[in-house]
Amino acid sequence: MGFPKRLLLVLVVLCPVLGGCLAPRPGVEVVRVDVIDESSEGVSFRVLVAMENPWDEPVAIGTASLTVSVEGVSRFSDTDVPPVSLPAGGVQTIELRAALPGSLASLAGRAMTARGEITYTPPGDLRVILTETGVPLPRADFSWSGEVPVAKAADR
Repeated sequence: MGFPKRLLLVLVVLCPVLGGCLAPRPGVEVVRVDVIDESSEGVSFRVLVAMENPWDEPVAIGTASLTVSVEGVSRFSDTDVPPVSLPAGGVQTIELRAALPGSLASLAGRAMTARGEITYTPPGDLRVILTETGVPLPRADFSWSGEVPVAKAADR
């Protein structure tokens, strides 16, 4: 194995270890979970996630995965690519949606969880090299637990 390949292998092995410990990570928090629509088919939910950029330059957001579960009823999972990025040193609210079968009356008040992850591209030349060599993007995890809202949210 030649020197460039060995160096790349060392970087691939050490970067997640060192980068995960030393690099800043975006803060992620579920702000709110709302019921946004109800039909004969089921109930639609909006999960609002706030993601804070710790860097002084904009950061691209990749995929966002979301799993919503309601106790004793069902589960929804989806992956999306939100059409937003993180502003330099700022906060971006990301809207994710889910739908579950059943009526709001049958779901209201039941235990509910929403969890997922959002991938992002941190700034820097090393990340460019890692992305080009197939190393996955880092991710920020989020989770929320509460009860299914008892009413549809007013448009916000």
